[in-house]
Amino acid sequence: MTEIAGTARQAAALDLERFLEAPHALFTPRHQRACLLSVLGRREEAQAAFMELLGNDPKHFGVLNDFGMFLFAGGLRKPAMTALLEAVKWHPDDAIGLTNLASLYLTEGDLAQARAHFERALEIDAASPKAHEGLSLVLERLGDSKGARAHRPTVVRAASALAPFEHRGSPVKVLLVESVIGGNLFAHDLLRSPAFDVRQVFIEFLEPNVPLPEHDVVWNAIGDAERCATLLDIAPVVFARSTRPVLNRPEAVRLTGRDGNAQRLAALEDVVAPRVYSIPRARVTAEIVHELGLSYPILLRSPGFHTGEYFVRVESPNELASAVAGLPGRELLLIEFLDVRTADGKIRKYRVVIVDGKLYPLHAAVSGQWKVHYFTADMADNAAHREEDAAYLADFETHVGARAVRALERVRDLLGLDYGGIDFGLDSSRRAVIFEANATMIVPEPDEDERWRYRLPAVQRIYDAVRRMLVTRSG
Repeated sequence: MTEIAGTARQAAALDLERFLEAPHALFTPRHQRACLLSVLGRREEAQAAFMELLGNDPKHFGVLNDFGMFLFAGGLRKPAMTALLEAVKWHPDDAIGLTNLASLYLTEGDLAQARAHFERALEIDAASPKAHEGLSLVLERLGDSKGARAHRPTVVRAASALAPFEHRGSPVKVLLVESVIGGNLFAHDLLRSPAFDVRQVFIEFLEPNVPLPEHDVVWNAIGDAERCATLLDIAPVVFARSTRPVLNRPEAVRLTGRDGNAQRLAALEDVVAPRVYSIPRARVTAEIVHELGLSYPILLRSPGFHTGEYFVRVESPNELASAVAGLPGRELLLIEFLDVRTADGKIRKYRVVIVDGKLYPLHAAVSGQWKVHYFTADMADNAAHREEDAAYLADFETHVGARAVRALERVRDLLGLDYGGIDFGLDSSRRAVIFEANATMIVPEPDEDERWRYRLPAVQRIYDAVRRMLVTRSG
């Protein structure tokens, strides 16, 4: 293994151990760790991790299935067959397990067993593309060309309601750099345009003796400074190999962890940043909460996770130990809880997206719960909340006020990201209360439901801004 490639993979492995370190009772993060170790090529450690998990729960479908595929990928077909047979034995109605076992039978040349298991998988999940593709291959080998054609995969891309992006000239070659351990901005929808020729690569496998794919511009999509901290530290060495412009340079992304942001943002005028402390899990006690001057309720979070996963509110010292036991991570984030409920008792969380130095409103989520995400907030069934969202999108500067807008501009300038996002609320003085500000925030297209049609112009503006930025930076 070359020195830089080894460093990248070693950095990713260090990050992996840090954010997925978990008490023995936490099965899911330990399962995630085993899978990611296998992706990183650390096969001995991955195998040991899978075996330990099976020692805890020998009938667990996910572990049996993933262990079987791990063994299969390593050329160990007989052990893989044993693991997948166990998965199907204990979970006979899981289409994924049946499909994977059928694929192994197909590789072994046992067409009868492959066909039977693919057909059983399709009885359970008639839309499974992998089962259709596998059955098509089986039938072709059995001489049934007509049957095989009926199961051949067809790619049907969902129609987009967004207007196409116009770009004259050859497609811009975008080198999209991600990490296999996650923490990536999902930029693929933003790049889904004839204007771009996307070359997706993973930083762990960018070996210096292999030329980078030809490109006009680089987009560093590794956006999570908490999950990928060590990786982002060594990433500048990898990006230095390109002579083309780099969007979201790793040096800027690295500074956007919640604890680091809390310290940086607290100094900005009209910005309210809850205090955030990264504490070794063994030290997260009622005593440390008292020493830090935090009052209950407090928020406790595992770094490296999003959409509310491993994120809890602790109401009293008596709840702290059990909360810590339920979270993965070598260190945990202790977060000051700031109550931003308005007079109606609801919480409003706004998001703006940063593109090439400008702020674009994306949503105003209204909820009665402290943990607010747009997709779980009270929006779909509340017309008044959607009207509020629409008013925010139509003129966010008026909606939140000049004081908050100036504060957001200061946050934008401090972050120094080409693409990013800010989640914020407003306090009683209309200052911006910053919940999160980083490079991981996605801009999903609205569902086709008529209720969300008002969101299309705002999303279109962001997509167009990103695409213009890429074309402009590419030169």
